[in-house]
Amino acid sequence: QYEVQARVTNRGDRTLTGIELAGQMIDLSDKLIKEAISLPIPRARTEPLKPGESMKVSVKVDGPGNVSEDDVKDLRIELRGLQF
Repeated sequence: QYEVQARVTNRGDRTLTGIELAGQMIDLSDKLIKEAISLPIPRARTEPLKPGESMKVSVKVDGPGNVSEDDVKDLRIELRGLQF
């Protein structure tokens, strides 16, 4: 299991009541091996993210059993959705 971490900052002028992230595992050919979805707001943080506020986020990605660390080129987080 791998964990991808990042920091999300609300640089807008509206309060965020929901954030959806995708943690992605990428192989040596730049193809997606595995993806996991996370909803840090409202699951990890019940309060909204106000303008100017930041929070640490993470997504855990379980790699397939037939994939070793040598087969993984990159782990990344993609912002999939915002709710205001």
